Amino acid sequence: MTDGYSLVLDDHLYRMLHDFRHGKSCGDNRSLERLLTMYRPPHLTNVQQLKRTGVEDDPLSANLAANGFIAQSLEDLAIMTDYGMILSRENDTFPYVKTEGGVLDNNYVMTCRPGDSREKAHDHLRDLFSRASSLVVHDKYFFKFSDSTKNKFFDLFPEKKLNVFFSGGTNATQKYISDLKREHNIWTIKKDNRSTYPGYHDRYVLIDEKMEIVITSGIDYLFDDKKECILIFRRYSEGPWTCRR
Repeated sequence: MTDGYSLVLDDHLYRMLHDFRHGKSCGDNRSLERLLTMYRPPHLTNVQQLKRTGVEDDPLSANLAANGFIAQSLEDLAIMTDYGMILSRENDTFPYVKTEGGVLDNNYVMTCRPGDSREKAHDHLRDLFSRASSLVVHDKYFFKFSDSTKNKFFDLFPEKKLNVFFSGGTNATQKYISDLKREHNIWTIKKDNRSTYPGYHDRYVLIDEKMEIVITSGIDYLFDDKKECILIFRRYSEGPWTCRR
């Protein structure tokens, strides 16, 4: 690993980024947007890549040569970076990572460490939930939590017409659902017979089948600072994400 370099770009994306930085049109705005979404500076290159892509930058070429970055393969360059990857428009075979449609993507992550306040997490969730017409909750331990924890979670939900589904992996008892309906009679509450998250271990909240929140430590740790709580916010488009081939 070489200190300071994040990743490598394949030749096509390297030239695209170079043109963008120099005010030239790349002719493919969608690919450029995806590149900028996935890109983590600075990238590592070498003299041979500059030559292959037609980039004329004598000071950069001299600096690369002086540091020994001359004719390595992209794969060898990737080994010297922090993330060990090569961003590519087409190739998704390790260490290549497709910038669109591959297994790796760029999401927003909120980390609450042990002892950290969860207030910002609560505020963010409350705001997202306030816009929802439908929420799917998946945490197979949810109904084993204390009433206090469950009530704190439902306090984040808006008091308006709302469809609340507990996914197939959540052990929701009919009695609890009935009690919850009485307490929040403006909500429609039912089990999610669609099995949105069959066999999934992590905890999820799905908002209007558009935005998915992964709560890796469990919903209970949204309200208990003894352990870390990590939330991943991502768009939901083709069902729960998987390691696609």
